[in-house]
Amino acid sequence: MAFHFPLASVVRRRGCLEEVAARDLAPASRRLETLNRHLGKISNEMAARSRTILHSARLGATGMELGQLARDVESLERLSIAAVAKAHAQPEKMVASRFRQMLERFEELQRRDHAHDEQRGAATRRPGDETASAGRRWRMAQTATKGAR
Repeated sequence: MAFHFPLASVVRRRGCLEEVAARDLAPASRRLETLNRHLGKISNEMAARSRTILHSARLGATGMELGQLARDVESLERLSIAAVAKAHAQPEKMVASRFRQMLERFEELQRRDHAHDEQRGAATRRPGDETASAGRRWRMAQTATKGAR
């Protein structure tokens, strides 16, 4: 009996999706590096603005000036959060790859089990075939002996 893997269509579909993901991976990696650099710049700018706020407050800056600096820091923080969210979205493409690898491993194990079952079935059929063959020879010999009498 031929081997049939019930999840073969899923593996094929995941393979197609993964090929697309592989093509998109290099640009996505470059975008991730760019986002990380951008995030570093934003963090440095936020730290500089925070130091400016402290320095301005010590020098006696007005509330309006301090408020503007604080709003600048808040907008930089929002940019930072957006950059982090984009950076975290990149690894999801790797999960699809791992799932397909798991399915392929499952198929390999089922193929091996199927081949083992086929070999075991052939091994149990072989003695039965030999017994039937020996029985036929014995009957033929008995018939030949009765016919000779």
